[in-house]
Amino acid sequence: METHILCLFPEILAIIFSYLDVKDKGSVAQVCVAWRDTSYHKSDTTVYKCLYC
Repeated sequence: METHILCLFPEILAIIFSYLDVKDKGSVAQVCVAWRDTSYHKSDTTVYKCLYC
């Protein structure tokens, strides 16, 4: 049985992406629309802190 990363819930991906720095999140956001939306998930404050500091 093959498992695909897109089968993960966005909340799980958001947790995984929360360990990335801003530069890597920018790269992740360019993969596809789903990853872009998830990489800047509302519950992740890392990006917001960086953008508004």
